[in-house]
Amino acid sequence: FVLAYRSADFQRMPDLTSMPSDEEGRFVLYVPGPGRYCLAARSKTRGQPRTGEPYGTLGPGKDACRDVTAG
Repeated sequence: FVLAYRSADFQRMPDLTSMPSDEEGRFVLYVPGPGRYCLAARSKTRGQPRTGEPYGTLGPGKDACRDVTAG
């Protein structure tokens, strides 16, 4: 799953969650409109990541964020 946050605060519930990614890691994440989204990926969508659970971001802090434009 890909989790999207409106800020780089990953210590809370995500604002948006994708459906599970495919076998090659591709995913679709629907966002309500343009803006900045900070992304994380993990194998589950509920609760805190557990020891050994795959979890990652695109980088530390704001490096994990991407700007989305309309269209």
